[in-house]
Amino acid sequence: MRRAMIDKIYLDASFFVALQIKEHIFYQKAWKKINKSQSIKIYFSLFTLDEAIHVLKKYKLSKSKIIKIVKDKLINTNKSILISYKDDKKTSLKYLNLWQKYNLRPIDSVHLFLMKQHKIKTIATFDNDFIKNKKQLGIKVL
Repeated sequence: MRRAMIDKIYLDASFFVALQIKEHIFYQKAWKKINKSQSIKIYFSLFTLDEAIHVLKKYKLSKSKIIKIVKDKLINTNKSILISYKDDKKTSLKYLNLWQKYNLRPIDSVHLFLMKQHKIKTIATFDNDFIKNKKQLGIKVL
């Protein structure tokens, strides 16, 4: 049986941070997974950036170092695409429905909503809420 080819991946902050910090518990695992996915487009949101910056600050990195990492490793690459959501009230209702239905943290519901809105079926994450509920959420985890 052939596996469906992955052409898009939504990047979660946990995965992005693991790729940047050599001392991170998932550093090796993240690089092994991402190296297998060289031709895949990486999608991210401002929510991903916000969470990644917040976590990178915990590693005592300077603001200028964090900005350099985010620009060089995410924003200024030709593999990455910034996504957002439509600004209408239906969007808010769809987000709330996902949050209620799946009992995720609110920010994780935003990530799931963005994935569904942009037809992205795979997420690069180490977040257990996504990993343990992937079948129920209708997603794949890289």
